[in-house]
Amino acid sequence: MKKKLLLSSALIAGAGLFAASEYFFKMAMTPFNKKADSKELSGKDPLYRDKVWFRDFSKKNGL
Repeated sequence: MKKKLLLSSALIAGAGLFAASEYFFKMAMTPFNKKADSKELSGKDPLYRDKVWFRDFSKKNGL
């Protein structure tokens, strides 16, 4: 009886920990205001200069 209670408690705690980590991972990796196809650059962006440099840098295809 005690083993079943301990095992079920461990499973519930593990499932809760997994659900919480999944939630925080999704929040960190996929922000809600992210636009995948956005090519527009804004001067308000803190990385504006770096993005302009990367856009204008000549890139080579292949290895």
